[in-house]
Amino acid sequence: MTDAPFLLLPPGADFPEAAAGLILAEPGARLPDLSALTLVVASPALTPPLLRSLTRASGGALLAPRILGLHQLAVSPEAASPLACRLRLAEAVARFRFLFPGQTPLRVADALYALFEELEQQQAALPDDEAALEALLQRGYGADRPLAALSREAQIVHRLHRAFREELGTRAPAVAQRQALAATLAQWPAEHPLWFLGFDALKPAEAAAIAPLLARGGARLLSQGRLDGRDGLALRRLADQLGQSPQLLDAENNSPRGLLLDAAYASEGLARERALALNAAAAGDLALVEAAEAEHEAQIADLAVREALLAGARRVAVVCEDRRQARRLRARLERAGLSLADRGGWALATSRAAASLDAWLSCLDADFPYPSLMAVLKSGLLEDGEAWAESLEPRAYAQKVGGGAARWRALMDSPAERARWDRLVAAGQKLESLRGPHPAPVHADGLLASLEASGLASGLAADPAGARVLERLSELREALAGTGLSPSWPAFRALLDAALEDASFNTGDPQSRVQLLTLAQTQGLRADALILLGATPALLAEGGQAPFFNRSVRRELGLTTAAERQALGLARLRRLLEAAPQVRLIYAPGEAGETAQLHPALAALAAFAAAAGTPLAQDRALAARAPLAEIAAESALPDANLAPPAPAATAPLWERALSARGHQTLIDCPYAFHARYALGLELLEAPDAPVDRRDYGDRVHRLLRAFEEAVPGLPPPWDGPRDAAALPAIEQHLHALADAVFAADLAARPLARLWRSEFGAAIPWLAEQLCEWPGAVVSVEKDLDTLRDGWRLRGRADRLEDEGLRKRVIDHKTGLTPSRKAMLAGEAVQLSHYSLLTEPVTQIEYWNLKEQKSAGLDGEPLQDLAFSISERLQVLSSSLRNGAPLPANGADSVCERCEFFGVCRRGDWANGGFHGQP
Repeated sequence: MTDAPFLLLPPGADFPEAAAGLILAEPGARLPDLSALTLVVASPALTPPLLRSLTRASGGALLAPRILGLHQLAVSPEAASPLACRLRLAEAVARFRFLFPGQTPLRVADALYALFEELEQQQAALPDDEAALEALLQRGYGADRPLAALSREAQIVHRLHRAFREELGTRAPAVAQRQALAATLAQWPAEHPLWFLGFDALKPAEAAAIAPLLARGGARLLSQGRLDGRDGLALRRLADQLGQSPQLLDAENNSPRGLLLDAAYASEGLARERALALNAAAAGDLALVEAAEAEHEAQIADLAVREALLAGARRVAVVCEDRRQARRLRARLERAGLSLADRGGWALATSRAAASLDAWLSCLDADFPYPSLMAVLKSGLLEDGEAWAESLEPRAYAQKVGGGAARWRALMDSPAERARWDRLVAAGQKLESLRGPHPAPVHADGLLASLEASGLASGLAADPAGARVLERLSELREALAGTGLSPSWPAFRALLDAALEDASFNTGDPQSRVQLLTLAQTQGLRADALILLGATPALLAEGGQAPFFNRSVRRELGLTTAAERQALGLARLRRLLEAAPQVRLIYAPGEAGETAQLHPALAALAAFAAAAGTPLAQDRALAARAPLAEIAAESALPDANLAPPAPAATAPLWERALSARGHQTLIDCPYAFHARYALGLELLEAPDAPVDRRDYGDRVHRLLRAFEEAVPGLPPPWDGPRDAAALPAIEQHLHALADAVFAADLAARPLARLWRSEFGAAIPWLAEQLCEWPGAVVSVEKDLDTLRDGWRLRGRADRLEDEGLRKRVIDHKTGLTPSRKAMLAGEAVQLSHYSLLTEPVTQIEYWNLKEQKSAGLDGEPLQDLAFSISERLQVLSSSLRNGAPLPANGADSVCERCEFFGVCRRGDWANGGFHGQP
């Protein structure tokens, strides 16, 4: 056992096992009680495997050591919250808004806060006077004279930094953390062993606090990697910071993959010469997998995880820098019933709790609109809220209630329900700040009070993400109390959204066999299988350009450079490649139509391995299998190669009246007829659905009814002559009716102007149609009912005109009109159905107001069609009563407008899916 304070394991070592062995070999380790020992880990992901290794190495029961992160080792109670600092900076930035066009003060404040904190952590500083800063900028930008615009921006940054330091002093988070860490380590008791585990980089302020302790033997640091080669640059820098020469442990790296990686990333000699000198070192089970696009990449990772688990892997690690891609993979794994430990965390704004809070605020902002109210009730955060939503929803559909507290209350069935609704509305009224400007804390106080009164606070507190939302809201309230901000309610909403977006929460089972990590969380990682998602040039990207100062200026200031970040990323990537026996590197094109490219470091490795005669494998089989993989359900599913469904007819189908709609459905698709009238299925329209063409049709039908008979709220019907001389007066009357019918719409929605214009254009043609049969007795919206052909037929005709010797049925259309060919073929049966209800009919006709055309049948073609329709109805009635099958049609023209699309599982048998006998 070496006494060196800085120990270095080779990249391929099992870090948790080696660390456990070293810790227990220390003279101060008194098994089974390790409670006096403190282990500071570089990543929380290292804690579970480290505890497992310590337990195994100790032979059983263990009183565990204290394991924490570096920021937890020394906490300053005097430190100001980061949120409060950012809000104070935002308040100051608002005075210089003109300097940052297109940016909100809060976003500029975020960037300034990050810069000021980095200056402290890097032990760097802006020049004391503005002239020195101007000279530094001039050098950094390579200018031969001062840059006025940049100088002005730099002056503002300089003044804000000085004001920030003067106001907060040692309460600035980075300053407080640095001082607390230095004080804690300076006084660390010798009788309490201290280990720093897994660190491959330290900020200068952290290194400055740790270095003296290492020098006097008061602590030890165990890292992993190597000092040679291009991948050793980051650890060489760490050693320089600490003033220590690392003691190499188990330095002999004999694994074939390790030898290949050492040679590939060596910094001396020509790559080709190194490759030829390598003695055929194979990379083992390390393979590249090229995906077609992002979704395919997630499918590949999903299948790779599941196959590794099925093969017996105890630990599977997925490393992904792209949170959007991580969400895709997580969703797929959860659908497969696999839990995972997500070490990266999720933006709090994406949680169900945050979505429910947003829905509650929308209820208060917009008087309880339907979607927001349902989202709140169904969130699971209100006691019995889901049952209440289930009860309210059908009533809202039936009464077309799209929002409004008063309209919702009118739906309530009982005094108890109305009392509950009143309490919910009263809870919203706790947020008095909606009614006018107030100091920012008042907004937060009102919101917290409304959550408490509504019962949502209890639900949020019981939910892990919800508790974090409440905590963040309290933090925002406290941070705002220290400012002079008096934002409007929308501005406060923006602050709240930003606070939730910037916060994160962790979910999943920390003991899960599957871990989801970022590259920065992989220190000391050891797994049975490892999957790297997004192995593209973006893998070690810098995350966008720093908003203040270019690279040269940052280097002059002593801030972290791009080269240092790239070196650290390469060290972690190289270590990752030996973290598991099985490694899959998945990469996909960045955009559709592009070629997938590997990260340069991985592309260089692939080229080197090929030159050495041991090319890296390309797992094309995994890529091909991934889109075909399905999740097996616990219950047996029917064969996907199905015949079209054809259920037998049942009594409800012939015992009920056959409407024109039902008649048309029976002809279009017997299965849809079964679905609607035997199964009782119906596509409900949401009560808050936006207006569409059907709403225009409803208005037109109401208007034409009012032309013939009295309708409450509209001008009286026309009672004058119907001849050519009366056409101008008829047109004027139609315009008056249109103004009255569309009045409410014109006041509420711009679309109504188009409706009014379209109807106005049709009025001259429509007036002529209304005068065609001047002596006819006219009936509108006429309900018809009769028994014939084995059915009880019913329907409502838009217009009936009866002159005694001739009678016609008219249907008004504002959209598409069936063709004459479809009517003669018996495919479009609406008007034919009406003709059977009111015989004898001499003419059927569609009036298309959009195209200003009429189309129909009369005379012998109509008589022949009516006879054929009647005969077909008799056959259908007899067949259905004998249990005839009702097959799905499958025709595209029918299916594309079917409201039961998918119920018949058309995708399993249509378009060649069924290969059995017809």
